[in-house]
Amino acid sequence: MRGVPVWIWPLHPMEDGYWLATDNAEKLPGLYGRFSRWVEENDLIITGVMFDMEPTYDDVQRLKEVVKEGGISGAVGYLVKRRDGDLHENAVRVYAEMADTIHDDGYLVSTFNYPYLIDDRRDGDDSIAEMFHVAFVPSDIDAYMLYRSFFKDSGLGTGSGNVASYAVELSGASASCGSYMKEYLDETHLEADIRIAARTSPVVHLYNLEALVMHGWLEGLSAIDQTAPVDVSVGGAAMIFGYRTFFFILDLFVGESGRFAWPLVFVIWGLCMGLVLRGGKKSS
Repeated sequence: MRGVPVWIWPLHPMEDGYWLATDNAEKLPGLYGRFSRWVEENDLIITGVMFDMEPTYDDVQRLKEVVKEGGISGAVGYLVKRRDGDLHENAVRVYAEMADTIHDDGYLVSTFNYPYLIDDRRDGDDSIAEMFHVAFVPSDIDAYMLYRSFFKDSGLGTGSGNVASYAVELSGASASCGSYMKEYLDETHLEADIRIAARTSPVVHLYNLEALVMHGWLEGLSAIDQTAPVDVSVGGAAMIFGYRTFFFILDLFVGESGRFAWPLVFVIWGLCMGLVLRGGKKSS
């Protein structure tokens, strides 16, 4: 259609990891070269290139298995062992250089990121990104994937809580709502997430177009009252608070601030023990 901006979403072959992870960053220049030749050969007009920054497909499937087999403790052990600072730094460099190349070619760049990266930057390091093997590169449009399906896969029923919790911290970035699994989509849920995201996000991205068309919801999107109130359940809010607190604590102890976190724990433990002993003496 004329006047509709077209963005390209480059993905690797499945055997190369599918998404743009730290493990396959070196393959992006070749992928972009093939894309550039395809655009030129077909005389296409492209607005920009989207970086889908996620672990490789095999890594995602393995993490799901680890959670099922070992629960939270198993997942923590698995993620901590996966940290690789050198791999992460190299990937950030490659993706940043590719973003510059794409800009030089006259295109915009957008990145789609895990919401956990918002928690990751609280203490000024990239420890969570290193564990998940994902990289963050500033772009023209930074978007965060606030899909309900992410949290359902983790066994959590956060409702609209995940969108509400992260959306208020976007700081000019955009929210991506919906679900990567068509069977997870619900029209009422999608509308609620859109209303929340529209209050804080300059652009609300919806995923995915195929599911919206299949369910017949596409035409009704423009009729959504973005100012209507949204009900975020207490249970959903508590669940996402616990979820984010978990990542905050994990980041605190494995990241650069870990050297301060452990001594702080021992100080608090010592104070508590002192109070217990002091109370015991009084009672005797």
